[in-house]
Amino acid sequence: MSDEAARNARYEECLNNLGNILYYIDNHHHNVFLYCYVAGGMTGPDLFIDYGSFIRKAVNIRGYSEDLYPAINDLWQAETSRPRWCIMEFLVRDKKFSAKYTYAENRKDQSRLFHYFEHSDYEKARGYFGDKPIRQIDPLGIDIDTKLPM
Repeated sequence: MSDEAARNARYEECLNNLGNILYYIDNHHHNVFLYCYVAGGMTGPDLFIDYGSFIRKAVNIRGYSEDLYPAINDLWQAETSRPRWCIMEFLVRDKKFSAKYTYAENRKDQSRLFHYFEHSDYEKARGYFGDKPIRQIDPLGIDIDTKLPM
């Protein structure tokens, strides 16, 4: 196997691993959207779960899966193109996943994209799941806004 083929196989392995983590993150009953920013050693994921009548924004993501951050970083490290992506949209729907990437050419682009990432997460989630209310809910099922169980 050539070096390039080995790198591509590693990337596919990391992609499948992330897909499996997200598939099982909510006992695979719902569609899941991961919106993630990675640059300069910083990882900023936002996790959204479609509950039909509303979208759950996961608060304290580590409480949902200890494996999520390492899987994102493994995927980013396995990226073969340069520059690497800095924003990823990863959707798990009906047992299938898709990933879309945004790349930055330089630090100025990274800064601009980070600002965009910070202000577009709800819009992106609604783009995948429809115009529904978004509720911030922790891993124990407590709604952050109302302090009531989900």
